Amino acid sequence: MRTRDTVWSIDLGPDDCLYRILRENGREQRVVYVLLRHLDLIPEESRTWGPGVIRELSKLADWDGGWKNLTISKDDSGIRTRANVFEPHRLPREQPPGLTSSLFNICDLEPVQSMKSRVTRVQVNGEQCFMKISRFEFEVAAIAHEVKVYETLMCQGSTLVPRLLGYVYEETPDRVIGFVLEAISGHYPSIKDLDMCRGALQRLHSLNIVHGDVNRYNMLLTKDGPKFIDLEVAEIDSQDGARMDKEMQGLEEQLMTESRIGCPW
Repeated sequence: MRTRDTVWSIDLGPDDCLYRILRENGREQRVVYVLLRHLDLIPEESRTWGPGVIRELSKLADWDGGWKNLTISKDDSGIRTRANVFEPHRLPREQPPGLTSSLFNICDLEPVQSMKSRVTRVQVNGEQCFMKISRFEFEVAAIAHEVKVYETLMCQGSTLVPRLLGYVYEETPDRVIGFVLEAISGHYPSIKDLDMCRGALQRLHSLNIVHGDVNRYNMLLTKDGPKFIDLEVAEIDSQDGARMDKEMQGLEEQLMTESRIGCPW
């Protein structure tokens, strides 16, 4: 059966490029990585166009092998390929006791809507949820920190954020790359919701957490009250009262602004 490859993500650097690729062979689905050490191995016009990338890479003799990652380079003798010479990225797993241990294979999550480059609305067991992942190594630290913030708030029984439903992995359950949140519905706040948002932010601060990026698109007013999202730069166990005051003082301006900075679409 013919293998079908689809470029999922591209990390283009000045000298090299890393591709994240979905590889499908019948019912088998895998996520593999290709590191291009020399950019001129793929024509410039095809370098960031998924079908063009696959067209060029599939010319390699080793392309249809069972590798997990492939490094492609060149020397005086021609093009060289090496299989499985680097470890794909993963989040550190230090889950607090008592929290959800659900693990979801990313290939089993049906995408419904792309929200941002790393955030997708997905279908999980018939219900829609939000998935947020680290596509590449440089995104791991932010995602790992955000997971820790959600776990901290869940341990404290807080309802100020969506529920953390589980963790997303690629290939094997020990390679977690992101997380899944419950889908919440509501609307973004405006200046008329200032008092409600102030109360929610005060409760967040009372748990010694500074959000770090409060804007109207990182809050959602739901039937259960305000909820915060996008916690990548949140500070846990903060004793910085001045920073909390500054965040609170800036809330009114954030709710009044017409800027769409932070808007998911």
